[in-house]
Amino acid sequence: MKKKAILCLALSLTLLLFAAGCSRDDDNTTGTNDNNNNNNTSDNVDNNTGNNADNTGNTTQPGEGNETASDNMTTLRGLIGRADDELVKAFGEGEAVVEDALTTGRRYTMNILGKDMPVHVALDENGNVVSANAELPDNDEERWNKTLTETFGDPETVDDRPQWVKDGTIYSIQKANDKLGLMITGQTT
Repeated sequence: MKKKAILCLALSLTLLLFAAGCSRDDDNTTGTNDNNNNNNTSDNVDNNTGNNADNTGNTTQPGEGNETASDNMTTLRGLIGRADDELVKAFGEGEAVVEDALTTGRRYTMNILGKDMPVHVALDENGNVVSANAELPDNDEERWNKTLTETFGDPETVDDRPQWVKDGTIYSIQKANDKLGLMITGQTT
């Protein structure tokens, strides 16, 4: 029962992070340019070109970099339940979401399902990754459901909504503030 309560809290927090990402509030966030794996964070955009910049000043076109969309999905899946420092090691500092002096999540821009999109990773009170939400670039839910089915196979139906389960991870399409997001969470037992 406690796991379900924590999962519900994590999902709520991730949806709030997702919604906050739609209208960033810089008073509650801090960002750095730590980009260890050359993954793109929102802080690494060259303001003159709009291209993503790594720590050396080099720029890459959106979607370029060392990690592929599949690698990012696999890495995110593997980070569910892991400590924040492992998230930072995998994707860099990103943009920390801080509430009451506690880091409650991180924001990144990364390639997911073949598209660069904002990704909000939620942390629990112990600093462990509980979920990630990728803000899909459009509201074509049918197309994204088809893409997820092609990627993960046929979905299960839970509460009249499709969800895909792979290796103990649940993928589902969620809607917040009229935006679609791909929610990535761990399976509860």
